[in-house]
Amino acid sequence: MTTALFPPARLGAGRRSIPSRPTVLLVAHGTRHPGGAPVAEALARAVGERHGLPWRVAYVDVHGPTIPEALADVPGPVVVLPAFLASGYHVRVDIPEQLALAGRRIAAGAAPATAAVGSAGGAVPGEGVPVGAVPVVGDSVSGAVSGATDAHGGTAVVADAIGPHPLLLRTLRDRLREAGARPRDAVVLAAAGSSDHSALAEVASVADGLGRRLGRPVPVGYAATATPSVPEAVARLREAGARRVSVASWLLAPGLFADRLAAAGADAVAAPLGDHRAVVDVLTERLTAAWATTREFPTPALRCAG
Repeated sequence: MTTALFPPARLGAGRRSIPSRPTVLLVAHGTRHPGGAPVAEALARAVGERHGLPWRVAYVDVHGPTIPEALADVPGPVVVLPAFLASGYHVRVDIPEQLALAGRRIAAGAAPATAAVGSAGGAVPGEGVPVGAVPVVGDSVSGAVSGATDAHGGTAVVADAIGPHPLLLRTLRDRLREAGARPRDAVVLAAAGSSDHSALAEVASVADGLGRRLGRPVPVGYAATATPSVPEAVARLREAGARRVSVASWLLAPGLFADRLAAAGADAVAAPLGDHRAVVDVLTERLTAAWATTREFPTPALRCAG
């Protein structure tokens, strides 16, 4: 049984009306594609409802609401969930800058440290929180949490980016099957691209993990910024003798980059990860780990969801 992350607000006489539960703020890139925002909203809603937490969505580019706009009328602490598949510039720079503009202070001890893809299931290296673990605040600490929000009403706890994560390798395979990919197809992993070398390394770790599960190497192709491009990666596989090539989309939601993949010359192109249950599971884990590791709020006990 999954238990709510935090208890209902408990306000004593004379205390400010700041809730004892944080608000979930899912931050996505933003896109003019009509299918993009519904994915972000579905993910935020799923995480919020899983734990009984209020939720909001903000965007760092293309359109609003921005982080300051989304938080303008939100009291109390916020857990920020970066809806990005790599820890690039938007995660490391844009989100902290926008939180500062919103008047939010990032909590100490909650620095994101996205782990590389490991084996499916079990603990993820560097996080120390089992997959599916949900923190439960009991009576012994619920009052302390409520008191902490009075002192830290403007605090933001920033979680790790969504990926890479072993659960998402399963999602990539699901999306490939849904697109009509065949078991012996050569596969290219399509990613958005970045000028950040650490972000590119994260994408490479995903390709390595997917390759291990498929039993053959999976090269990476990028939709922008980095090289090779997805069409170039597909062409190289065909030149090497591949009869069929499928593209696995390391993209979160529909948008310009996902639309470009249709012209990559592949036989099958998988849809973005979207609001697949595994994405919600990873976001839930990121939220749990972020709150548990901050030094400014009480650390709740952990109970695995069953």
